[in-house]
Formats: sequence, structure tokens, C-alpha cells
Amino acid sequence: MFFSSKDGIKLHGWYVFAKTSKPKATIVLFHGNAENISTHVNAGLWLVKAGYDLFIFDYRGYGLSEGKPSLTGIHLDGISALHKALEIGRSDQLIVFGQSLGAAVSIYSVANFPFKDKIKLLILDSPFADYELILRDKLKETFILYPFSFLSGFLIDNTYSPLKWIEAIKPTPVVILHGRKDKIIPVRHSLLLAKKVNWEKLVIITNSDHILSLTEVKARSKVLKKIGEVLKDE
Repeated sequence: MFFSSKDGIKLHGWYVFAKTSKPKATIVLFHGNAENISTHVNAGLWLVKAGYDLFIFDYRGYGLSEGKPSLTGIHLDGISALHKALEIGRSDQLIVFGQSLGAAVSIYSVANFPFKDKIKLLILDSPFADYELILRDKLKETFILYPFSFLSGFLIDNTYSPLKWIEAIKPTPVVILHGRKDKIIPVRHSLLLAKKVNWEKLVIITNSDHILSLTEVKARSKVLKKIGEVLKDE
């Protein structure tokens, strides 16, 4: 399906139906930086098999979505996707699932969504804590670019920093997953987010690589249990 972002950019998404007349909730998947929904949809199909509908979309400039990627634009797209999921979903209960860059975008989107009471859980997989911090980390990995790491504050807009917005998602419950073998975003980013709002006990550390924690059966079981708990409270 196609829908419009807040500034009129046409976005593309898929709505995948669970094989039940009454899904438990609608999962809204915010995918990571690379590729598009065709390669990221598998991250959520196991939830469809568990009885949840899935809505996955591409940010502007990705896949069949129009426009060009921009930091401001993709955050507008995230909020618009939540509105669309609530409009078309067979359930009025939303579970937001963000991976990597999508985790950062989902934090801001949930924090600024006017119908926050409809969002029952925020799942963050391999999130980074801050745009400036992750840029600094990446610059330090290369000898040639290392000197520029000290200028990271001038190189990126940090308005949408997850650390700045994470407290504003309350009272939405959250669970954070991160793999010890993640070479793209270090585990400490998840721990920084959790420490910011005293959520250390809600961090699930796995033995996986980047955005692969939910390939582990134990991690899936913990996430499904948490979803069941928040929905049972309704």
C-alpha cells in the first residue's frame, strides 16, 4: 500500500495478515538503514506466525517510497507510519519494533505520537544511543578519519538523539535487545539508553551479531512473553 508522510511524501508499505480473524495486536516494524522492506520483512514474519499482524514500511528514498532520505524526513515518516497502522490495522493495539536506525526513529516517533496509549510495547533491537556518539564511534574506527571524531558535534544534527527522547516514551513499556558480537553498534549504546531511564533489567543481551538477537529461540520466547504480559493488562 501507499500512504503519505506528514509533509506529503508518498511512502510504501506492506501489511501482512496473521492467519486469524482477530490478531493479538499490530506489529509496526521500523527497519534499519540498509536496503528496503523486501529484505527486512523476515525480521517480523515469525511474529505473524505467532498471531500478530505486521505493518512494515520504507522511509522516504528507500524501496518504492518517494523522496530522498533525510534525518528530519525519516522521523516524519515514522510518526506517519504509526498513524497509518492505527488507521488500517485490524487491532487498535500497536507493538512498535525498531531495529538499528529504525530503533532510533521509533523512539522519537513513539515519544511524539499523539495516541501513545495505543502503543503497548516498544521493542528496540541493536539501538544506538545518540547520533553524534555513533558517528564518533565510526570515525574512530578508521585511522584517516580519527581526527574528525573530535568534530562530530559539527557534522550531524543531534536533534533526534534517542538519549534526548527516550524518557518521553513513558508510560510505554520497553524491551531492549543487543548482541555481544555486534560490530556495528556496541552493546554499550543499549546500556546507555537503559541507564538513562533505569531500565537495566529490561535489556536482553544475546550472543548474536547486529540485529540478529531474535534469531535466538530464547530471545524470541522472552519477547513473546513480554508482549503477552502487556496485552494481558488490557
